[in-house]
This record gives sequence, structure tokens and C-alpha cells, in this order.
Amino acid sequence: MIRALIISTLGLALTACGGPQADGAFSYRFADNLEEPTSAVVAQLPPPADPATRVNAAGRPIAVLSTHGQGDDRNVAAYDLMTGEELWTSAQDALARPEVHGDVVILSARHHEDPEHVVALDLETGRELWRESSEHMAFVGADRVGDVLVYVISVGAAGGAMRQSRIAAVNARSGSPVWEHDLEGVLGEPAASGSAVFVPWERQNIAILDLATGIEQARLRSTDDVISWVSSSPAGVFYGNRGYYRLTSQSYHGTKAAATYRATPLATAPREPLVHDDGFLPKPGTRSARGRIRIYFDPAPSSNEGEIPIVGDTYYYVYYRYVFAFDGAETLRWVRILDQTVANAEVGPRGLLTAGEQGAMNLLATETGNDIWTGAVEAEIASISLVAPGFDAGGEGSPGEVRDLRASLNEVALDPDNRLVPARAFAIDLLAKMEDPEITRDLLDLYAQRSTPAALREAIGTSLRQRTTGAEFLTSALDQHYDYLDDTRSPPLGLIIPSLLEMGESGSVPGLIQQMMDHETPLEVLPLVVRGVVELGDEAAVPPLREFLRLYRADSTFHENPEALAIAAEGLFRLGGPEGRQVLQELIADSRTTEALGTSMRGLFEAEQQQAEAQAAAEANAAASAAAIAAREEHEARPLHLSQEAINGAFNEHSDGLRECIMAEMGRNPRLAQVRLVFIIEAEGTARDFTFAPNTPEFVACLQPKVQSMEFPKFRQRRQRGSFTISIRGAESAPRQDVPVDDSDEPWYVRHRARNAVASAGTVVGPPWWIRRPVDQPQMPPQQQPEQQQPEQQQPEQQQPEQQQPEQQQPEQQQPEQQQPEQQQPEQQQPEPEPEPEPEPEENPWWLPAE
Repeated sequence: MIRALIISTLGLALTACGGPQADGAFSYRFADNLEEPTSAVVAQLPPPADPATRVNAAGRPIAVLSTHGQGDDRNVAAYDLMTGEELWTSAQDALARPEVHGDVVILSARHHEDPEHVVALDLETGRELWRESSEHMAFVGADRVGDVLVYVISVGAAGGAMRQSRIAAVNARSGSPVWEHDLEGVLGEPAASGSAVFVPWERQNIAILDLATGIEQARLRSTDDVISWVSSSPAGVFYGNRGYYRLTSQSYHGTKAAATYRATPLATAPREPLVHDDGFLPKPGTRSARGRIRIYFDPAPSSNEGEIPIVGDTYYYVYYRYVFAFDGAETLRWVRILDQTVANAEVGPRGLLTAGEQGAMNLLATETGNDIWTGAVEAEIASISLVAPGFDAGGEGSPGEVRDLRASLNEVALDPDNRLVPARAFAIDLLAKMEDPEITRDLLDLYAQRSTPAALREAIGTSLRQRTTGAEFLTSALDQHYDYLDDTRSPPLGLIIPSLLEMGESGSVPGLIQQMMDHETPLEVLPLVVRGVVELGDEAAVPPLREFLRLYRADSTFHENPEALAIAAEGLFRLGGPEGRQVLQELIADSRTTEALGTSMRGLFEAEQQQAEAQAAAEANAAASAAAIAAREEHEARPLHLSQEAINGAFNEHSDGLRECIMAEMGRNPRLAQVRLVFIIEAEGTARDFTFAPNTPEFVACLQPKVQSMEFPKFRQRRQRGSFTISIRGAESAPRQDVPVDDSDEPWYVRHRARNAVASAGTVVGPPWWIRRPVDQPQMPPQQQPEQQQPEQQQPEQQQPEQQQPEQQQPEQQQPEQQQPEQQQPEQQQPEPEPEPEPEPEENPWWLPAE
């Protein structure tokens, strides 16, 4: 009981603090971006159809407009487009563009001192059907399905402390209420399709309401874009900002990547034109600049949810009186200048229907931009809605010849209307992208006109630098010089030379030299002229550069700005070779040379020296880096340690020197049966701390310098213990054939286990060196053992202090005795008997000289 009471109390508290219930429309607790409700909404939409099939309740193409004027002089009127006949007029001070929804016209208007109202007029007669106070909020738009009309009034989208909206559903003809919602927040123009109403909300959400009840069914929220409008057409439901989204079953993701999206078309067009009216702002009913710059296109029907095709595969960019048509790949098709500013337009199956502010109507052909049909209404238009789905002027009219693009763009660029400079600059940019060489001359001629505004001159300069053809026209322009008597002006060098530099036009150097030497060339562009000579010229430009420097090195005209002379000196330094540098040294030493010029010329030599030093340092650093890399690679390529085979190979390369010492020792000791060396090998292949057996002074004196000069292969360990044994009675000792040689990089204890495994399999392996001692003789310290003992009895490894180092404790490196078969025989551990005379061997041992 107590628990239930606590839950009940908590529930009341949540309701009070949380606002509307989760299932209420526009609740902040309503779940958004859910797949199931979104798919359900999409499933009930009508199948895609051709926009030209839209129903016109009037049965003919009409225009409903608000007239330009003041107060009571302003009207709302309807006209038949084909005949230009006025169908009706109603005295309305329209504050918003009239909208046609079926047989009803909806607008926002006021009378005298009355506040703003939403007004409904009959499409056929203009008779007022109903009106509803907007309560100081602005009408932003409406839509209709069947008998239900839904409209939104709102305030706060443009800023301010008050943010309030109302969405109302009413009977379209009577105005009787169906449902409504009031909320604190900003709503946009609704769109209706099937049984749903789509309402943009706070520029991020779309609330999807049931048309009959107003209950919210689903909600979409964009996580990476702005939603400023929603619209419905026979082709589907669409939404977006500057780009275009299609409502599909995947829209619930709320991201651009997962949605069906058509990117912003014509992104470089001036003034960031909209592809749709901003649904949160009222559409002006009075004459306004807003809406005069637009991109018009209509989505075409498609059964493929993943695409948004457009009618005629054409975008129409309208900038007041200019119309630019681009195909779907944004390639320019045609350009047209109209006589009147376009107040509104509508895309049709044959082209773009435009309505001018003075009543002119034009149907522009999709393919050519020519007039298929023209008409007019007798009205000064402030705002207008065209209701002409499928309008084709009765099939009359031909699209005519394709308009010449170069001529059309030049016409726009030369238009004297300076209000439209951004669009004229856009035309210049489009013109400059064409390949025709003569366009370069067109741009120069346009630049030369005195009436060309500065902003347009700047656009021409930018466009010329993008040109790759027409350099001959730029070069020929250099032949023009200032002449007071002939009233000729200098060519626009500031425009021409950067373009020549971009094109790399070396053929212009003679004309540039003439301009450089012409005393009438303006000082402000002279550095650019000299730069052109230096960058485009070769050794043929050296004499005029030298003459230019000598003529003006002391001229007071260049005291304040010696840049032109400094550039000429740079050219002489780069192009003149040793002779040019000698001239510069002479000019530096000349007392008449201005200090600034002298400093500049000295700087050329200093910069060259610094550059040489920097380059040498960079090369040294690069060589050191390469050497370090090579050393690292070489070190990584080494084995971890040397195998006995590698050690034997190093000794075999010095067999002649070893033979000499061994033969001498055999002469002194005929019973010599074995020679054994134990030593330490460093990672770089050098050996030290040799111990010899036998270790007679004569033998050591002979053998030590020879073996100390030997080089072993390099390896990665810091050092290792090595040994080499020669059996005098046979060939050079080698690792036992029954014990495999282990060349792996495994740790010593792993290798030792492997050797034990071989022994356990039946292979006889001798005991480790540290326990191998004669069984019949007491152990003696190394210094007490007689020199007459055999090598294995002398145990030379016990005389090496290096055996106490960790690296010398690796079994395979510390057991050279295990590689000597004769040491593993029991009889070899007993005192050797008196030798008997040996028979002559069939083949000479390796240490004897070959016969």
C-alpha cells in the first residue's frame, strides 16, 4: 500500500515537472528516429506520380496574386493564364503570398486597423469563406488533403523573446475546427499527404501528426543538418534546407549519409540561393527582394527509394531578371535575360513558367531557353502563386534554336544594371571556363569599358587567371601604349601579366620588355612588368635587364619603392650567369647606386650562400639518416649468434697460416694429436682472449698474431664464446654428424633441451664441458696441470676468466668438446700409450702442402 502510494505520488510529480504526456503532440519526451513508426507512415503515403497530374480545381491554368500598392489600394486577384483575363478581385491588404489549395485561396491579410487574420477565399469567385485571428502571430503556410486544411501561425523564427506557434486543422470551406495545438516553440509551414501532416519544428525536427486527430504518430530529428522546410507533391514527401531529402523508410536514421539525399545544387551560385522557401518565415505578400533569387526544380516520381530524379533533368537558377539553366550534372545549358524581375516561377513538363513583376508571363523551353509561350496580366505584381500543373501552352510553340552560350553570357556581363553585379560576375566566371580562345578578348574588352564596376573588374581578373587559351590576345594587348595626343591608354597590365604568368606564355617577353623600358608605364605596375620579364624570359632578356638597372640605379623616382629595380637585379642574378653577377658586383660598388638597391643586390649573394649551406646541411643530414637506416637494416639482417659452421668457415679461409704453425709444432711434438682454440667473439666479428692447446710458447707466438687478425661474420648478440678444434690424425674437425647443427636464434636453454632430446633418442652426446674430466686423475688447478697433457685434459677453458661472463654460459658455445668424436671415446680419456709408427696415408691431410 505504501509502495503504491509512493509510486503514485512520484508519477504526479513527474507529470507536473515534465509537461505533456509522452504520447502528446510536440512533447519533448516523445521518442524520435524510430524505425517502426517511420516505416508505417511511409507505407501509407500515396504511390509516386507525375507532378503534372496535380489537380487544379479551376480546371485551367491560373495565377493568384497580390497587387503592388498602399493600404486600400492593394488587392488579391485571380487571372486566367492563357487569356490574361481577370477572374476576380478582392480588396485585401495581403501580408503573405496567397496560396491555392484545391478550391480555396489562403492568405494572411488585415483591414484598416484590424489585426492580422488568416483569410480563406473561394478560388472561383474570390468570395471570402472564413477568417480567423492570428493573434499577433504570422501566417507561415498551409496544406490540404481532402476537406481538411492545416495551417500554421508562428512568431519568433527571426528572433525575439517570444517564441509561440499554433497549428490548426479546419474544414477548408467552412473553417470549422477539427483540432489544434498551441505550443511554446517555432513551427514551420506544414505539408500534408495521405493521412499524415508533416510539421517542421525548431529547424531540427519533423513532427508527423495524424490528419484526422492531430495525434503525433512519429518524429524525425536531423542529427547533422538543418530542416527549414517540408513539402509534398505527387512525387512524394520531401524536406531539407539547401539540400533535398526524400522521406523514405530509412529517414529514421536522422543522418544525411543514411537518407536519400540530393546535395545542394549550384553551390557556387551567388547569394546562396534557396531550393525552397524557408518554411519558418512568412512569404511576403508585398514586393520584396526575398524570393527573387531562387533555384527552381521539381522532383520527378521514382519507385526507387534511393534516388531523387528531377523533372527535365534541369535546374533553373533565377537572379531577378536573369535565368541560368543547368543540367543535372550542373553543366550550363543556356542563359536568358528577361524584361522583368521574376516574382515567382513554376517548373512544368516543357520548361520554366515565369511571372514578372509587371505582369509578363514566359514559358522558357527546357532545351533552349527560348519562349515557347508568352502572356501577360494587367497588374503590378507584389507576390504571386502559379497554379498551372502540366502547363504546356496547349502544345503550341517551338523551343527554337539553341541559344549561343558565349553571346548570352556576354549579354549578361555587359548588362548595365549594377544591382545585379553578383550574377554578372557569375556569368563572367562561366564564360571564362569555356575553351573558346576569343573569350579572352571578350574579357579584356569588358574590363576596358569605363562603366565596368570595380567588383566586376575583380571578377574578370580572377577569371582571366583561370584561362588556358587565348594567350595571343593578351600578348597583342601589350602593343598598346599610353599616348596623350592619340588619347590611348596603357593596357590593363595588372590584369594581363598575371594571366600570362599563369599560362607560362614566353612569347609575350618582347612586349613586356617594351613596357618595361617605356617611361610612361605606370610605376605601380612596373614591378609586375619586370616580374613578367624575369619569370617568362631567358638569357635574351639579360641585356634589357642590365640596361634597365644601369639607367635607373640612381634615379630618385625609385628611392621610395625600388621593387622594380630589385626584381631586375634578381633576374640578372638568375639569368645572367657569371657576367651578370659581375655586373651586379660593379653596381654594388658604385657609389651612385641607391642604398636600398645595393642592399637588395647584396642580399641575393647572401641568400645564395645561405641556400648552399642549408642544402649542404640537408644533404649531410640525409646521408647520415640513410647511413643510420642502412646500419639498422644490416644489423637486423645479422644472425643472433654464429654457428659452429660459420666459425669453422672463418678458420678455413686462413688454413695456410694455421698449417705453417701446426707443422712447426708437430716438428717439436711428434705426438701432437689435436689443436684447440677457445676465444671470445665480439658482435662486430673481432676475436679476443684466445686460449691455445697446446700452449707452448713457440706455438702460441706463431699462432696468436694470425688468429687475432681474423674477421668473423657479424651477429646481433654483444659477444659469444667460440672454439675451433683441429684433429691432426684426420681432416678438420666438424660438428658431429649424429648431432644436428643448431643455427636457430632460440635461447641457449631451448637449444640445450633440443640437444638432450637428440641424446634421449639414442644419439651419443658427450657430457657438458664443465663436468668432463679424466676419471683416473685427480683434478688439478689449471696452473698445476702438466703441459704434456692432451688438449682435452688441459681444459683450456678453465684458464679463461671470460667463462664467468653470462654470455659464455650458453651450452652450445661452451661445449666445443662435444663436437670432437675422439673426445667422447672412453679410451681417449686414459693416458695415451706410446705411439707406433703410422703407415703412410693414402691421401695427404689438409694441413700438408699439396704435391
